Order: sequence, then structure tokens, then C-alpha cells
Amino acid sequence: MLDEVSTPPVWLPKSEIRLNYSQYGFDQLIGAIKLRAEKLGSTIRLETALNRARRLEQDSRARADRDRLLTSEGWSAAQKEYVRLKATLDQKIEELNGKVTTLKIERGFDGHAYTLRTQQMSVNFYLYPTQPATESRIVVREWNGRLILPQDGACMYPSGYEPLTLEKREFYFDYQTASLRLVLAQASV
Repeated sequence: MLDEVSTPPVWLPKSEIRLNYSQYGFDQLIGAIKLRAEKLGSTIRLETALNRARRLEQDSRARADRDRLLTSEGWSAAQKEYVRLKATLDQKIEELNGKVTTLKIERGFDGHAYTLRTQQMSVNFYLYPTQPATESRIVVREWNGRLILPQDGACMYPSGYEPLTLEKREFYFDYQTASLRLVLAQASV
């Protein structure tokens, strides 16, 4: 806790250590954290200059490997992940529409954006490719109304009644250095 009047969040168990920064200061707070870590099996040790140099060299190699993988395989992996996401959503929507009849979820794909909609809202996502693939991402947007689906035909919104974007999130592709598999890293926009 930063001060004496702050209350801990409801999700924090009462059995957890709560220390007041203004009462204990930085050094004692760090000491309490170290003590708790040691009780849980951690080993506290000072990092030598050699150990730090080795760790930084390993990090540097991992970053270079990551960049190489993203450059050589990133775009292909991004496309595969996008296709997999669309297929998974198709399957889940079919299941949901079969079980919940009052909430009809419609979907459409125009070759670029995949759109889901209900009576009140829509969500769409699309693959935003870049060259090199290190900045490629899936962009997801939530809308406050019904978007037009490709199967609706040539429709237009009356002026001033277009759905507005409620939220936009971008998910960047990345390789985990440990397993070298594609993962999505989320970035709020």
C-alpha cells in the first residue's frame, strides 16, 4: 500500500502481506519481499558483471533469433493464425446459435474483414499485414450497432446513423523465444 488510507483490492487475500510505503520505506519493503520470496523457495543472489554480461548477450541473441524468425516466417504464420481464428469462430458461433436461440449471432467475411453481429452490437477483425512482418497484427474493433455484412447486399447507413467504434485492440504477432511458437501479444489502442 502506498499510504495508510488506501484499501487493498477485494481480490487480494487477507493473508497476503500488506506494507505501507510511507511507514516502512523502500528498504524495508524490499526486505519483506525478499523474505517472502526466500520462504517460497527463491534464492537471492547478487548479479555479477560477468553474469549480467552473459544474460544480456543471451537476451540479444534471443532478440536476433526472434527478428530472423519473424522476417522469414512471420507473414506465413500470421496468415495461418488468422485463418485458424476465423475457423474457430465459425465453429463456436454455430454451437452457440444452436444452443441459444434468443441471441442470434450473424457473421460475414468480405475477403478482408471478418464480422460478427447481434441486434445491438458488432465486432470485426482483420489482418493488418506489414513488410517486414514484425509489425503485422490482427485489429479487432467493437461497434455500438449492426455492421453491414457482405450477404446483406448493397446497403448503406442513413447519414448520422453509422455505428461508432467503441473499442479498438491490436494483437501483434510474436515468437516466444523459449518455444519459438507463434503467440499473439495484445496492445490496447
